[in-house]
Amino acid sequence: MATTPRGATTGVCPRRCIGARFAHLEVRLALAAMVGRVDLDVSVPEPLSFVPTLSLRPAVDLSATVRHR
Repeated sequence: MATTPRGATTGVCPRRCIGARFAHLEVRLALAAMVGRVDLDVSVPEPLSFVPTLSLRPAVDLSATVRHR
């Protein structure tokens, strides 16, 4: 029987790091705090088309400009 190595991030390993949930929460909170301090200007080509892969992706790369408020 194959086992998942320690520290795997799949969420199915019984030996997963006990601080992983807290770390993910901390990253989300830090990102939310930073997003509130900047303006994000995304240039979107018209019309926007998507590529059906495992997740829905735009067919062309999108560029964004980040400016401090």
